Amino acid sequence: MEGAELLPTLAEIAVAFAGFASLVSILGGRSSGAQLVANLVRLRGMLQSAIVVLAFSFAPFLPAKFGISAEVSWRAAGAVYALAMLAPIPFQYPRILSSPVNSRVAVSIGLMQLVAGVALAISVASLSPTVVVGAYHFALFVGLATSSILFMRVVTSAYSAETPAA
Repeated sequence: MEGAELLPTLAEIAVAFAGFASLVSILGGRSSGAQLVANLVRLRGMLQSAIVVLAFSFAPFLPAKFGISAEVSWRAAGAVYALAMLAPIPFQYPRILSSPVNSRVAVSIGLMQLVAGVALAISVASLSPTVVVGAYHFALFVGLATSSILFMRVVTSAYSAETPAA
């Protein structure tokens, strides 16, 4: 399957983010009250974004295993990935924005999800097989960027006494 060489590496990076964030949250400083809620929201978001990247790094392989062409496999994976990226936004963000998490970071993460969703829509609708694969890879990179931002927030909050954003 052309363009698939990069996918296992992206999956490994996503697993590393999830593992290190979990380790940091276990070994990090203890928090209470609003900071505890913010830390849990950050950790959940980081783990969720890493697991989504992990799952969709392997998604194009599944249809191909059933004899479906590579181009259709990429498009099908892109369509399902777009739904996975965009469908939760109306449910997640009102809750996140009402929590003590920095709203600028939450809005930035939401915008990154929208960018990934647009890239995936381009991947599904494009006439060029090269664009299909490239847009899918771009969406995975945006997912990793989301994980990395949330990873940094988890690390910094675990070892600092921060005041929750108002």
